[in-house]
Amino acid sequence: MSDDFIYRIDKKLSKKYFEELIKENIWKALAVIHAGIHHQMRMIHHIHKFKTEKLLINNPEKTWAFIQKKKFSQITIDLYTIGLINDDLMEKIKGFNTMRNHKLGHIDIYSISNIPSDKDIEEVCKKGMEVAIELDGVIHSILFSKK
Repeated sequence: MSDDFIYRIDKKLSKKYFEELIKENIWKALAVIHAGIHHQMRMIHHIHKFKTEKLLINNPEKTWAFIQKKKFSQITIDLYTIGLINDDLMEKIKGFNTMRNHKLGHIDIYSISNIPSDKDIEEVCKKGMEVAIELDGVIHSILFSKK
């Protein structure tokens, strides 16, 4: 797999872009990485449906609109249940999202010691980039499979 993940479709969103963004604005990087992983999972689901359910060829926009409404955890479970991601990747995605939620989504504003450091957020971002690279491999395998 290349150094760029699915974002190679948009050259601005390459691995290099994220590494630079982590250095410049770690909090923005986390938000963009999380959104990017969510988008990748939606793409995997949509491509799979398009390739396996011939009925969708006539109305891919409706399917995409439906998939777009799925939350991060819902789409993760869907991909696992369908068999598009394995146990290991499922655990990595869940781990990344749990870290993100713990560090960012559930901050105790009454305790300064609980506010995550930039180093904590950098760790979450790096885990997210690992997940994104693996998801790119899933997208690639689905796109170029003969099924």
